[in-house]
Amino acid sequence: MRELELFFICAVFICGFFGVYYTKNMIKKLLMLGVMNVATIGIFLFIGSTHSIIPPILSGDPLIISNHSFSDPLPQALVLTAVVIGFATQSLSLVFVMFLSKNYQTIEEDKIEKLVEEERKSDLES
Repeated sequence: MRELELFFICAVFICGFFGVYYTKNMIKKLLMLGVMNVATIGIFLFIGSTHSIIPPILSGDPLIISNHSFSDPLPQALVLTAVVIGFATQSLSLVFVMFLSKNYQTIEEDKIEKLVEEERKSDLES
């Protein structure tokens, strides 16, 4: 069962990677980066739950605590950090895409590259 979970996580990451690689629309690229972020979080959670899926919350009887193997809390802390950083990165990237779309009236990567090249050529000529 764990192999199937790992296969699904890797498949989601690969779908996100190919989405980033093949699409020219910047909004879709940001969406696929979010998919890759979710897959990375899934990998962290997969690694953290190798021994057990019981959360490391200590309360109650010490006999219960000693009889159970808990999941590792470090990947859970990393996941919280990854969620916050992923949200901030996507928000900032979306602001940059909005700035580019306002200046160049498109969100297609190829068209923006051509327009920037034309601007550079005109700046060099003048």
